[in-house]
Amino acid sequence: MSRPEPDSQPATRTAARTMPEASRDLASPLLCWLGAGLIASTAAAAEPEVTRYGVEESTGFASAVSVSGAELIHLNQLLPIGADGKVVSPGDVAKQLVQLNENLIAAISAAGGDVTRVLKLNFYVTSPQVAETVLRGKITPPPLEFLPALSLVVTSLPDPDALVAVDAVIAGGPGDAAATTVRRLGDGKSVGARLGPAAAILPVGPRVYISGQAEAGSGGVASAARETLASLGRTLDFLGLTRSDVVQVKAFVTPMTSVGEFEAEVLRFFAGGELPVISSVQWESNLPIEIEMVVSGGGNAAVTDAAGGETIEFLTPPGMTASPVYCRVAKVLAPTTIYTTGIFAGQGLNGEQEVAAVLKRLGEILEQTGSDWRQLAKATYYVADEDTSLELNRQRPKHYDPARPPAASKAKVAGTGIEGHQITIDLIGTRP
Repeated sequence: MSRPEPDSQPATRTAARTMPEASRDLASPLLCWLGAGLIASTAAAAEPEVTRYGVEESTGFASAVSVSGAELIHLNQLLPIGADGKVVSPGDVAKQLVQLNENLIAAISAAGGDVTRVLKLNFYVTSPQVAETVLRGKITPPPLEFLPALSLVVTSLPDPDALVAVDAVIAGGPGDAAATTVRRLGDGKSVGARLGPAAAILPVGPRVYISGQAEAGSGGVASAARETLASLGRTLDFLGLTRSDVVQVKAFVTPMTSVGEFEAEVLRFFAGGELPVISSVQWESNLPIEIEMVVSGGGNAAVTDAAGGETIEFLTPPGMTASPVYCRVAKVLAPTTIYTTGIFAGQGLNGEQEVAAVLKRLGEILEQTGSDWRQLAKATYYVADEDTSLELNRQRPKHYDPARPPAASKAKVAGTGIEGHQITIDLIGTRP
């Protein structure tokens, strides 16, 4: 498939609407199926707008997508599970993608969303070959106005028969200006999730990103997850927030065969309340688990006008130390949210060259969106070897303001999703 050159198309804005018939020939098989099974939009308001920036040559997806003043619909991690509760067609990625697409459309529908307003797709694949099937598209690239940002990671999945999974963030409507409550919609199991709702909706207002926390416990995933969630509970207390404010929990766990132990601890932690959406990635670590959270920060009234105050608060809970390359908690106060795609840069580069190329490309994308390195709230770093991980540590200080580094998780994983690439990075930010 021929791909457009990066930045070959200008930023494009779309308001809430239904995709025109002529625009249904979308890029990847998944998006083609999304177009074919398009649901009617339930977001009636013309605002807020979604703005999409450029196209990445490596993937054919948007370089970045931004939205202001919208509820943010976070989908659960969806597996290609059919109506019988089992993964369809083990070993057949094409058939699994068809089922995954059906589950994705159903989850968006359950949340009252619109497939034309997908901001970010996060694919979890078991091999680069599966990733290529996800990325492989028709001859004609899609119109920029419907492209989401995309990330890829190679990982074992919570069901060993699954070859691919996905979660997503979708721009909702403007919401109720007075609303502060996280809404959970749909039955996750009915759309291929293992537990929790189909979607959790982050209301308009402050967005809180808590860096991955990791406690060793007494050995094994269950103990480590229990102690790590307890630590995250103390962070919520420090922020004046509750477990009902949690939108998403994401775990980096090893081995993935123990993911059920993590899920049991999640059920225990949220006992008596509603669950958030949950995603899991297998990492390579001497720690059994690291867990991060996306949390609602308190409602629309607390959002700062971008010209009138600070855009992000960088916070360190008691008992934790600050770092010049990541913060413990980032609380976004400005109204705009920017999602960058997972960046792949260069071929045949050594670790130093590849990290430099990825960070350079990220800086270019941030500039295109009107943001910069000081306006980053969350970074996810996937590295496939130790040398690249160490090189990332060495180069990050060249870009980050030590007083304003983003919340972050760095995971050594089985692969980035594209052969020959040892690192991919995606970011969430805002702009002044």
